[in-house]
Amino acid sequence: MKRPVSFLIIGFLGGIAVTCLVGLGHSAAFPLLGRVQYFIQTNYVDRTINERDLEYGAIRGYLAALKDPHTRFIDPDSFKAMQNRLKGQATGIGIQLIDREGHLMVSQVITQSPAYKAGIKRGDQLVSIDGQSTLGMDPSEAIARIRGPVGTLVRVEVGHGTGKRAYVVERDLLMVSAVDRIEIMGDVGYFRIVSFESLKAPEDVRNAVKELQRRGAKGVIVDLRNNGGGLFSNAVKIASLFLSEVPVVYSIDRYGTKFVERAIGIGEFDRLPLVVLVNEGSASSSEIFAGAIKDYNRGKLVGADTYGKASMQKVLTLPDGSAVLYTYARYLTPLGKDISKTGVKVDVAISKPGGADLAADDVDSMEKDPQLQEARRVLINNLY
Repeated sequence: MKRPVSFLIIGFLGGIAVTCLVGLGHSAAFPLLGRVQYFIQTNYVDRTINERDLEYGAIRGYLAALKDPHTRFIDPDSFKAMQNRLKGQATGIGIQLIDREGHLMVSQVITQSPAYKAGIKRGDQLVSIDGQSTLGMDPSEAIARIRGPVGTLVRVEVGHGTGKRAYVVERDLLMVSAVDRIEIMGDVGYFRIVSFESLKAPEDVRNAVKELQRRGAKGVIVDLRNNGGGLFSNAVKIASLFLSEVPVVYSIDRYGTKFVERAIGIGEFDRLPLVVLVNEGSASSSEIFAGAIKDYNRGKLVGADTYGKASMQKVLTLPDGSAVLYTYARYLTPLGKDISKTGVKVDVAISKPGGADLAADDVDSMEKDPQLQEARRVLINNLY
């Protein structure tokens, strides 16, 4: 008789449910896999094979068969790094990566990080790490390879334009704020949210808005371009700063049950004029926030239509410290829109020169950023 699979809920990480696998089904549930496993153990030429590597590979293959790019296996080192990011801490060189058709692209560079000081820029392609090609590598695996003890060196090869360049960068402790840039342009305030991962993200955003108001801002531009998301709970909490007691997002589970997450209390900045900058790199929690702002006509969306990730994930922790990130629900915007095929549509579409939203290093040259300048124009028209 097969032994059932059982789970133990051990707690929550910022709205992501964390469960622990405490029982495994008998191998008879997968007779072909069990037969291959036995054959390799008894016949394969290399007797030094690592059983744990094979087990991890089997899990990755099992999940890959779901054809869901957002459901994946996380090795122990990567999962530990993920937990540190929830605390706003990380070691590494200060870059975020996204997958573009098998190529890893730098989507964000943390200001004053080792990567920033070395000259690595958003839109660069990460070609190799310590001599190993990143072609087809998952972004989380690449980040895990880049991370390491503070003070050690990592060699990264980066493609920019038609050329390549190798950098030897010293790893450092990164205290990651959700907001990495705050600017004032007359009556217009600007800040960029780089990620929704840190548990401190709502506090970081609130502090940024308060700082801009203190400096005279009568309205704000929230830049979510190339923000790949993070914690679902952060999207709701940050939306709650600008909305009051209305549904922020609806989720639908595997049984078709519909749940609602509402804005928490009276929005502290619910009357502050607002424009949100987005592009095709804005995903997940970024889209929850942008979708709610758009549906309630709370502010205008400027830039390019978002990525279209309309699914929600939970983390299943495994006994050895590894984990599985799996899709447990899909979500709809407050007006019931499914953005999985279209993304969140912008109110004002503005392309970058050459149409390369990711490659243009716009935020470091604000006057040369057509999307930002259009957002500023839209906000000023709303103010006056």
